[in-house]
Amino acid sequence: MLKKRKLNELEGKDVSAIDDEIGTANKDLEQQWEATRQELVSKYKLDDLSALSYDSDPHTMWKQWKHKLLLLVRQKNAAFDSNYVPSKKENNGEPLRQTAEKCLSNIVRSEIPVKILGNAPLSYVRREYPKKLQKILKTEKTGTVL
Repeated sequence: MLKKRKLNELEGKDVSAIDDEIGTANKDLEQQWEATRQELVSKYKLDDLSALSYDSDPHTMWKQWKHKLLLLVRQKNAAFDSNYVPSKKENNGEPLRQTAEKCLSNIVRSEIPVKILGNAPLSYVRREYPKKLQKILKTEKTGTVL
């Protein structure tokens, strides 16, 4: 419609009818978005988040809204068994968000949807290598900064 409007405008024709159609299409989209929003609010009870607390229902998906989440992975290897924070070396020039998404894709199956909100690091973590891993790697380093 925008192309049609531009052509009519270049030819000097009246574009008010097309403007009305464009405005109607936008109103239809807004109504669809509002209907979808209302459906999601009612389906997931987003209008009353106080009722969805971890204390009242430990199996709820609305856990710990006010706290940051940290992904810990239990790694089992023949030589050692420990929990760790997943990490991946950043490629030169690659955004941190893209590196984080690649890191998660290495440990999470592709069928599980993962969404990263934000892309600015708030802090860094120093991870100590387990003693068995230090012996296997034969290194003096005791850990790494993530």
